[in-house]
Amino acid sequence: MRILYVADASSPIALNWISYFVGKGHEVHVVSTDPRATGDPQFASFRVVATGLNKVKGVGAGSGRSGPKAIVAGLARKLMVAVRQKLPTSKVIELSAAAVERDLPNLGERLSEIVREIQPDLIHAMRIPNEGIFAASATRSCPLLVSIWGNDFTLYASSSPRYRRLIRAALSNIDALHSDCHRDARLAKEEGFDPSRRIDVLPGSGGVQRGLFRPGATDRELLKKQGVDPESDVLIINARGWRTYVRNDILFQAMPQVVRKHPKVKLLCVGMQGSPQPEEWVNKYKLQENVKLLGKFPREQMASLFGSCLISVSPSEHDGTPNTLLEAMACGAFPVAGNIESVREWITDGDNGLLCAPDSVDAVASALCRALEDEDLRRSALQKNQQIVGERADYAINMARAEQLYADLIGQT
Repeated sequence: MRILYVADASSPIALNWISYFVGKGHEVHVVSTDPRATGDPQFASFRVVATGLNKVKGVGAGSGRSGPKAIVAGLARKLMVAVRQKLPTSKVIELSAAAVERDLPNLGERLSEIVREIQPDLIHAMRIPNEGIFAASATRSCPLLVSIWGNDFTLYASSSPRYRRLIRAALSNIDALHSDCHRDARLAKEEGFDPSRRIDVLPGSGGVQRGLFRPGATDRELLKKQGVDPESDVLIINARGWRTYVRNDILFQAMPQVVRKHPKVKLLCVGMQGSPQPEEWVNKYKLQENVKLLGKFPREQMASLFGSCLISVSPSEHDGTPNTLLEAMACGAFPVAGNIESVREWITDGDNGLLCAPDSVDAVASALCRALEDEDLRRSALQKNQQIVGERADYAINMARAEQLYADLIGQT
């Protein structure tokens, strides 16, 4: 198959999905909306079409320069991160929607040119905002499949009337949807997607590569390099990085309660190193000894971190099926998560994890303390989560289903 992806090609989730089709020998073309992304030599073609707020991310990226322009570019990116962390989520989303609406005519025409050049059998846009919106506006003669990820409806469409209008317009021009949870399959129909058209529910990244993400996959030297004592520290991991819809503010406020009862606890926050807001919280709540702000890690090291941690925490208000949730479950880390509908598709509170109100300091602290103290619950959940991941989130099984979805859509034309 000749497949054209419109995706943020810097996203590990998107690349995990795309790499399957590259490995199967399909002709894969990629249009990245993130200018920081670099193409894989195995892609048949790779283009960057930066849009909206993503243009700031790419200022000076990949230039290899170290002079004044590079310094200014770096400062611009840091300023954008700082501003986004301070602004209300709804304001950031509305700014993004305005930028998308502004860019839509030009982007639609640019994508139309690329489609005419490549002549793909199928286009897969990996998210409705913003890739699906742009792809749905392009002229094409092949099926268009669009992925729904996590908060496309519950946050973007609900927070911004402009985004809702753009998303609904796109839904009317999409041939099939891939959703990472059943909730969003339902919401897509409520937002106007033709119920007679196909919706497949599969994890956003295809699922878990269980040969890599498994219990006991630990790396003691990696832990020591992060300032962790593998012998005595009790580890909790927050692998979500900085996301406005994950209540990291609540988590940091909850940690002093947890530390008072469990002074050996260390919270590992992946993807937060160098972020000003988390650093401010660490100092404000005197968590220097109990919180480690870490950088990003390759998948192999993430598997080791999950396997080393007793608990994985994600107090999210908006989500689909987080890939990190499935990977943590596969590695044996006990999940503590926000009590939202999509997560309840995987976690039953008090059975194979704990769910809590993500906006309540006491609820988050209580859930973490219970998880730390209830060894029987953790042991029972480990077995149940291994079974759930094997039955519903196995990468090879889910990606074979995705490949069949592609073939079915192409066969309908």
